[in-house]
Order: sequence, then structure tokens, then C-alpha cells
Amino acid sequence: MQSFTYTFTELKSLEQALKTFKQFTKGYVVWDKSVRSSLYVAFTVAGLERCVVVSEDLIPMMEKAGVKKVEDFRGRFVGQTDAQINRWAYDTYGSRCNNDYVVWLGGESGRIMKPGVADFAIAKRAFVTDLSTLPSDTIEYRLADEIFRKQKPFSMVMGWHSYAKDKERDYVRLASHYALRVEGLHTLPNLSFTSMTPPSPGFIFKNNHNVIDGKEYKPEKKVYVTCIQSDGLGLGAWEKPGRGSIPYAWEVTINWLWMCPTMLESTSLTHTTKGCRMLSASSMAMFLLIRFRRERGGRLFHTIIIFPKHVPRRTPLLISRNSHPSTRSVHTSCLSTSASGVIS
Repeated sequence: MQSFTYTFTELKSLEQALKTFKQFTKGYVVWDKSVRSSLYVAFTVAGLERCVVVSEDLIPMMEKAGVKKVEDFRGRFVGQTDAQINRWAYDTYGSRCNNDYVVWLGGESGRIMKPGVADFAIAKRAFVTDLSTLPSDTIEYRLADEIFRKQKPFSMVMGWHSYAKDKERDYVRLASHYALRVEGLHTLPNLSFTSMTPPSPGFIFKNNHNVIDGKEYKPEKKVYVTCIQSDGLGLGAWEKPGRGSIPYAWEVTINWLWMCPTMLESTSLTHTTKGCRMLSASSMAMFLLIRFRRERGGRLFHTIIIFPKHVPRRTPLLISRNSHPSTRSVHTSCLSTSASGVIS
């Protein structure tokens, strides 16, 4: 992006990367390539002990560089179930983990893993898992329930459920039971960097609104079609050919204001005159409102959005809360951020 002044140094090998950042690590932890879930435990330890995670192939490189071994999980979990491995890990490390964040590195299963959000988990000293949240998976479900119960209300559940174990509805329902918010993308990379990177100085977020506040609009006798790209920026659709050729609305993730504001800046710089960015309830994280209401004393709660200091005083977005039939929709063309924004 043209307004940024970053400079980059390419690191062409693991050895070069280790030499460059060795001063920031206190050791290394070895995961067992024959036991997939040992990697989740290794990520958890890496955050708590400020370590790097390696397979046994990289041990000689670490030893040559003088980096000490902190933990070695080779052979530790052979023959154990995911429930047993996670139970041991949570009993051993759970009390030291951050209860503002917990990370589910689900999604793909078997020999495939896409741990894009793992760097954020390590940076935040979060507990990492992919436990099932399906009630019929009794043992894993009970541990997942225990983990969620011990997190702070309204805190973040980062990442996604395992496609091999449960479904989105199970995952979000259980998190909502304890008033937790799900930021459901396990493949979102570099959050440990982007969450600390503010927009360019003086940058103002802009949008393309075609509705005038206070004006009364009367629908004509015809069919109206509105194109809205949900699920963030469309999981890659933003870069597809043809964007800008028709009027199109893009759902914006409000959490990006603190997770990766530079990504919001990028979309603001590259959006077209026919594109409008909108904010829906799931944009501030996924949750089931009815479950929230029940668990917070049966009262209709007010969602309070606290904005970082680098967010402009008035952030032009479209607010739409309509994720459940029992909730009334709220639309506004601009959210005031003088202190905090409130959607009621």
C-alpha cells in the first residue's frame, strides 16, 4: 500500500531466520509428527515459555545455534485420544494461559493443518486446541465446556471448529452459552503483527453511501435486488476480476479495527465507487444472541464496541443487526466513536 512506509528484509532460510530472532526466544519445543494433536500442545507451550516450535528434523539446527530444549513431546502421546491429550495439556498449562483468548485450530483434519492464527495464539499465551463441541462427543465436549466456562465473559474465541468433529452451530452455541465471541477464521495469518500496526497517520475510513439520513424512501412496484458479500471480505472475493462493475455491498469485520486495521485501510484505499462496506452483527464476532440473553440474566443486552485510539472519531460504516428473527434491525450510516459506539 502506497501510504505505508514499511521496509522489509527477506529471510532466505530457516537458519537466517533463527539467527535474526534468536535473541527473542527462550528455547524450543518439539512436537511429535506422528501425533497431530501434539502440535496444539506445542503451540500452547511456545506461548507460555516464549519458545519456537520445531519437528525433530530441526533439532540439530537449534542445538548448533545454542538454543535450549524446553519440552519434547515425541512419544509422549502415542496411543492417546485427543480427549486424553487435551485433558493433560489443560491440567498442566491451562491455569497459566490467557483467559481473554482461547484458540481453536480446527478446520481441516488428518494430515492437513492450516494454523494461520497460531502466531496470535502464541503471542497472547492462549490455550490451543481443536476439541469437539458436539454434545454427543461426551468427553471432548465436557472439556471444551470447562475451557469456555473459565474464560472471561465477552472474551474472544479465535479460530474455527474441526470439520471432522462438529459443526459451526455446535461451536458457536457453546461459546455463546458463556457469552464468548467467536472470531471464526483459523487461517487468518500474521495477527501478532497486524494487531499492533495502526493505520497510516491521519488516515480516515470512508464509505460510499447512497442513502441520505432523514430522507423518506418509498419503494416502487418492482423487484429490488441487493448483492451482499458476507463472511468478511468474501474469503478472497475482493481480489476477483469484475469487482466494481455492479453495485455491491461487502461485510466488514468490526474486530479488524483492533485486529488488523491496516487491512481495513487497504480495502478503503482500493474500494470502488459501486462498492459499499457494511457491518453486521457477526462482524464484531459470531455469537447467538438468544443464548447471550439467557446467560446474561434474560435481559436484552447492549453491545458496546470499544474503539482503539487510532480509529477516527467518526467511522463511516453501515450497521445491520439482523442475525436472528427475534432481534430488531438497526441501520445507521455512521457510528460515532467519540468514546464508544453502542448498538442497541
